[in-house]
Amino acid sequence: MLSGLKKSKRKLINIIVIAFISFFIINSIATKLIYDISFGRCDTPNPYSYAEFDKAKQPAYEEEYFYSGKNRLYARLYPCDSADTLVVLAVGYTASVDDYIPQIAEFHENSLAVFAFDPTGSFHSEGDSSVGFPQELLDLNCALSHIEKKDEFGYKNIALFGHSRGGYSVLCAEHFRHKIDCIISVSAVNTSMDAIMAMSVAKAGIIAYPGYPFLWGYQNILFGTENANLSADAVVSSGETPTLIIHGQNDDRIPLEGYSAYCKKDSITNKNAEFLLCTDNGSDGHTSLLFDKDGRANKKLMSIIIRFINNNTNHYSLQEENQAK
Repeated sequence: MLSGLKKSKRKLINIIVIAFISFFIINSIATKLIYDISFGRCDTPNPYSYAEFDKAKQPAYEEEYFYSGKNRLYARLYPCDSADTLVVLAVGYTASVDDYIPQIAEFHENSLAVFAFDPTGSFHSEGDSSVGFPQELLDLNCALSHIEKKDEFGYKNIALFGHSRGGYSVLCAEHFRHKIDCIISVSAVNTSMDAIMAMSVAKAGIIAYPGYPFLWGYQNILFGTENANLSADAVVSSGETPTLIIHGQNDDRIPLEGYSAYCKKDSITNKNAEFLLCTDNGSDGHTSLLFDKDGRANKKLMSIIIRFINNNTNHYSLQEENQAK
């Protein structure tokens, strides 16, 4: 009798161990497959892109190239003779420089030069895949190092402007100790894992949560513990760089509550951090907040952004001088 009980107990333990090992192996394999598919190479234009409308208004640019790891990345420098500030633009996930031509034109018209790049594994840049969410932060670090080495750029001030994945990247850029005069982040998450979970929950619902430790582990393998676990609120709070964090009230990609960098406004201790919630109907979503209904840049929002840059740099635009006359 006792022998039978011991055998049953041992059998139960074996079943539990096998089930646990199977669960671990299946989830590990599934995590890698899903993650790698989600961050594959991106060459397909965004279906929600608004940039086609204003492509004819694109300012003249010079092509630039720099390396991020082994990959050669493509960038455009939009010079401006009257500018002493360079806006470094970090694009959103699955986006390219072309998607932000209306915003680039607004910066240029207000005497601000722009440097924008396609991230690893995207459009004109090299890379078999876009690797993962933190990759654009590493690309931005390399872009800023490239700019710092090129003295001929000659711009005294550096402003960072990022949207979505790029918005997270610009908020964390100071981790790499670059000279940055001000930062504008639009529609950003607070951590890379927030982004992964927002995407997973949107697709799979609550069944995505058991996969969290596997996604976290795989991302740490890809990028290292430090780079994979940077949180925007912590990095912003670690300094005093003027920072403007913008989010749409009806953002359905990065929900305002829970995942966004904006929702951390009460825990951010940087005294120079400002926050703007976009509530105008039709210009309050993840990407729509950057545009008017006709596809042009949202001039109301862009004027706030440009004023923030001007107030936090030594920038003195010819436009302001002409208006004064």
